[in-house]
Amino acid sequence: MAAMVEAPFLVGMEKKSEPLRGPSPAEMKVSRQLDTLQRMADQERDQRWGPNWVAEMKDFYELNYYPSTATPSYRPRIVLPELQYLLMSESTDLTNDSPKCYISVNGKRDEPRENAFAASWKQGLFNNRIFDAVFWSQFANPAWLHMGFDGNTRNGKGSVWLRARDPETVHPDPHAKNDRDWSFVLFDDWFYVDEVKRRWPEQGHRVRVGAGYDDYQDYAESGSHFDLSMDLPPGPLRVDAPEGFEHQRNGPRVRVRYAFVKDYARDSIREIAGEKTAQGFELVIKPMAKWSYPGGRFIAECNGIILADGPNWTPRLPEDDFGTFPLFGVWSMPHPSSIYGPPPVRYGKGPQDIAERMYTQLIENMIRTNNVQCWIPRDSNIDIDAYGGLPGEVQVYDGDKPPTMTSPPQIPQHMTQIPEVLLQKVARYIGFTPERQGQAGDGNISPELFDASLFQSQSLLRMKARLLAETYQRVTQMAFYMMARFKVVEDRLKPARSDTDKGCTWTPLPGSAECDLELDETSIDAMSSAIMRKLVPALAKMNMIPAKFALETLGVPHAEEMAAEATRQLELAALAKLKRPR
Repeated sequence: MAAMVEAPFLVGMEKKSEPLRGPSPAEMKVSRQLDTLQRMADQERDQRWGPNWVAEMKDFYELNYYPSTATPSYRPRIVLPELQYLLMSESTDLTNDSPKCYISVNGKRDEPRENAFAASWKQGLFNNRIFDAVFWSQFANPAWLHMGFDGNTRNGKGSVWLRARDPETVHPDPHAKNDRDWSFVLFDDWFYVDEVKRRWPEQGHRVRVGAGYDDYQDYAESGSHFDLSMDLPPGPLRVDAPEGFEHQRNGPRVRVRYAFVKDYARDSIREIAGEKTAQGFELVIKPMAKWSYPGGRFIAECNGIILADGPNWTPRLPEDDFGTFPLFGVWSMPHPSSIYGPPPVRYGKGPQDIAERMYTQLIENMIRTNNVQCWIPRDSNIDIDAYGGLPGEVQVYDGDKPPTMTSPPQIPQHMTQIPEVLLQKVARYIGFTPERQGQAGDGNISPELFDASLFQSQSLLRMKARLLAETYQRVTQMAFYMMARFKVVEDRLKPARSDTDKGCTWTPLPGSAECDLELDETSIDAMSSAIMRKLVPALAKMNMIPAKFALETLGVPHAEEMAAEATRQLELAALAKLKRPR
């Protein structure tokens, strides 16, 4: 008899469950404060981008915002995804290289951990995730990278993960300018209830689908101190929670909201000291205070229930003074006045929309007006109803004039060129000038002059690479510090490929070790990488650089093995030359 297997999210749904313990007044207070912070953040985003901007950009990229009909139309919508293609190419150019990092432990360079960190970066597909965020930032500036550590992966040894978040799910401090000076950030995910119970077993059993503040049994809890120690603006704290579980697309899922807050609450402590008096020593108690959350506060909430509440678990980066949150902004355009910058897609979407409308109108004109007309003389005795105008059709006519075909005047050529001119402007606004696209100017141009014009045409790309370098710096540092703090078990991250290759293994850092990471900025500079690919072959021909460095710079697979084999062949050739008789 086959065993019956139940889907995880259906287990226990048909059974009568005990009354769930709902959110306490203290939990409801914190949840409503989070609602207020989220409302403030969303208002700033809507003011900068406009309502429903992210949803519109999703439809714009996926080309699914055009209505389709089953009936024929004289005006079919012409779609020209020129801007989408250019933004994908731009994102590829910005994230085409892996960062090169230097790690020092107790003041000395640690190459084994550098190799282990590079292997972890490759296994986590961090380059792909950064590409996702950079591509997001072309439509919604900024995009967000979210980093964490999963202790269940790699057979319990754990690994650092990175993913790009939907900008619609992130709610940063509206008064911040970047991800260093913000006071809070919220973001949310959707889970099945059983997944919530798995991740937060202590409080997750209280969550159910569709339950809100008023759907649980009322109860009171005294002596709670869950409230946030933040001065919020005056006004009603209770706001409508964002739409969620009632949407069909979310199904039987619930929203889990995370909050990282610089909570400035303090705990009173006492300092006991002695003070000398005329009668001897007298015991003196001096009241003092310390930060309750010196690195920030982390809260996880679902339908008014606090799943987790405690200190921020994220390692603090050296450049941050109070705490570091595990979200990193990815900006593709400068943002001098707000944490939100203008999305690059705005610079070209208007001309592309007009070009699409003009092409649509041209197609309609061709269908409606550019029809060939047939003229049949009246004395030809041709039955008009029997005349079909088919290819190879035979008709007998009387008189001297056969049927004639006439065409209307052609559409002026400049009418068909205007959309192309608009699309060229789209490419120019995004930074894809003719020189960058490989089109040389008029006349004979030397390679040196063409390279100079190519370099000048990539100023916008260099600006975006400069903005992305700061994100690379913070992401690489956080990935290393998370490995140093949470990866406490030895883990072989790269297996040996040959008898001489030892692979690379991550070894836990001692608790007293002082470690630091430095990012080589030239390794992520788009222009530097392109220049190096041209310079390295010339240097290798002159034997000025090792073969391993040349192969790794050019991105040749199995570079290390090929370099070792080339070195061995040179050694054998040198040895044979020495043994050759004179």
